[in-house]
Amino acid sequence: FGFPNMSFRSFSNTMKLPTSTNGSFRKMASCTVELQMDRLERLLCEELGQHCDDAALIRQMKTQFQGLGARPKEELSRSETGDIIDTFLTLLNSSPDTPPLMAARVHSSIGLLRQQHGEYDQAISAFMKALWIETAHREPNAEIVGVTVHRLGIAHGRNKNFDEAIALLHKARMIYSALGFREEHPYQVSAKQELGSLKDGQSTNTRKSLVVNSMPLLASLQVEIDKIGRRLSL
Repeated sequence: FGFPNMSFRSFSNTMKLPTSTNGSFRKMASCTVELQMDRLERLLCEELGQHCDDAALIRQMKTQFQGLGARPKEELSRSETGDIIDTFLTLLNSSPDTPPLMAARVHSSIGLLRQQHGEYDQAISAFMKALWIETAHREPNAEIVGVTVHRLGIAHGRNKNFDEAIALLHKARMIYSALGFREEHPYQVSAKQELGSLKDGQSTNTRKSLVVNSMPLLASLQVEIDKIGRRLSL
């Protein structure tokens, strides 16, 4: 995938949110906001291998990452995380036919791994790539988009980009509400908790300049995002 240089502020201002669960927004019930080790192992050892022709690489992955799902995420060392990220990128580079939404899951997983070790700028970049793929899909999945926006908001919050984080988390909550997720739903609870901590952080910390680690949105991408927004607006 060739990713354009873009800022989420420009992106989000053009992305219209759904007002119902009909139309091209489809529901899904298997997303999680936080890093889940069992899902990480399944993605590495099973799902991605279905789209890779390199038998040796598949065998290596199954040997290297077998049992990953049983480990607490806090035990992952930087070295192990680096190996996982390198494997993800090798798979994407060697498997051009990987379905777009699976590629987006890879980038989102990389973002979660980066965030686990406090590498927030890199996490933000990875989540942006995932979001770009997800919203460019001909049938965007609202829940997936909402969770990625949610993750991006958390990463900005950890990076002390408070205003950016608050805007993203509110946008995620709007998507969840449009999908019919009530206030007690885990997504909504998580977003509300993050918003509470961010507002506390705003009042006790000097605001960091809201400069996203990306160039302004290209004019050509702006046109594409406008098209996506019209498709998502119901």
